Amino acid sequence: MHYHSRIYTHYLQKMLFLSESNVRQCLNMSDCLAINRVALQSIFTKQSTVPTRLALAYEPADKHDDDVPDWTLVKAASFTQQADEVNDADHHHPSSSSTTQMGVKVVSVRSHNPDHGLPLVPASLLNIDPATGIVDAVLAATYLTAARTAAGSALATSIMQPNLQHLVVFGAGLQAELHVHAIATALGYSIPKLTIVNRSERRAQELAQKLPADWVQHTHVVLLNDSLSVADALSTADCVVTSTNAATPVLDGTTLLKPGCHVNGIGSYTPHMQEVAARTVDRCRVLIDTHEARTVGDLKHLTEHHPVMLLGELLLNPDLKNKWKSDEQTSPMIDCTFYKSVGTCIQDIMTASVVVKRARELGIGMEVDMS
Repeated sequence: MHYHSRIYTHYLQKMLFLSESNVRQCLNMSDCLAINRVALQSIFTKQSTVPTRLALAYEPADKHDDDVPDWTLVKAASFTQQADEVNDADHHHPSSSSTTQMGVKVVSVRSHNPDHGLPLVPASLLNIDPATGIVDAVLAATYLTAARTAAGSALATSIMQPNLQHLVVFGAGLQAELHVHAIATALGYSIPKLTIVNRSERRAQELAQKLPADWVQHTHVVLLNDSLSVADALSTADCVVTSTNAATPVLDGTTLLKPGCHVNGIGSYTPHMQEVAARTVDRCRVLIDTHEARTVGDLKHLTEHHPVMLLGELLLNPDLKNKWKSDEQTSPMIDCTFYKSVGTCIQDIMTASVVVKRARELGIGMEVDMS
C-alpha cells in the first residue's frame, strides 16, 4: 500500500475513548517497564522532542498559607524512530527517520481531591496520529501517569539495588502501590520486606492488605509522626521511595541511611517543593529522568561538580554503574544513590501508544465517529 494511502486509511478510523478501567486492562507492568526503558533512553539519544510545558496555577478561595500550590500542566511530546529501527513493513517510508508517536497530556495536582474521593493527580491524554495530525484516541491517564512514573523508579532500582531486601515507601496512594508493583516486577521476585510510612494508618493498612504475595512477602506500617519507628525502618532500608506531595522534606536527613541505599524521589516537581533534604542528597550519586529535574527543590542546590547522570544513559550503558561508583574524583562521603523524576511527556505518550494498540487488538473502549 502507498504511504499516503495508508495515511488516509488511518484517518477513516473512529476516535477511540479509553476510561481508567480500560487503561488498566490494557497496560501490564512488564510492558510498561519495557516501553519506558525506550522512552527514557530516547531523552539521552535525542530521539524524543519534549517542548517546555505550560503551567497554570490554581488557588481555591479557601486556600491556607501552608497549603501546597495546585497546578494544571499541559505537556506535549513526540518520538522519532531511526531508519534502522523501522519495521520491515514500513521500508517504503520516504524519509530516513519517522515520527512514530505523538501526543498531548493535561495533568493537574489538586491537594484536596482525595478528601472527595477524587485522584490527587487527574490526567487525560490525546494520542495523535503523526502522519495526519488527527487525534485518534483520548485516554484517561491518571493510572497511566502513576504507572509510567513507577516504571522509571523501578528501572533505576533494578540497576542500583538488584538484590533489594527491604523497601520503605513514604505514602499510601496509587503511586505507592504501583511502585511496589513495578519494583517487584523489575527485580523479578517478591520483595522480602516492605515498610509503609504514612500520616494515616487507615490508608496505609488498606494498601498493605491489597498487596499480593508475588509483590511483597511481609508488610509493616509505620506512622509518619512516630519518628523512632521511622528511623528504625530507614536504618535497614535498601531502597526508599518518597511518593508524597510534601513541600518540605519527609526524608529530612536526621536519620542516616545505610551505605548503598537507593532513594527514588517522585513527589516534588517545582523549585519550592522538596521531599528529600539536602544532607541526604549530598550523600548520593544522582540519576535524573530529564535535565529539568535539576531545578526542583531537592536538587537545585547541587553544584556542577556533583555526580549527576540521565537515567536513560545508564539504561543504555549499565556498565557505567561500576565506573560511576569507582570514580576517584567523587568524594568518599557519597555512598548512596538518588533517582529524581519530575515526569516527562515522552513517557506518557509512548506508554499510551502501547495502551491504544492493545485496546484496538482486544476491542476495548468506545469508538466515536467524529465526522
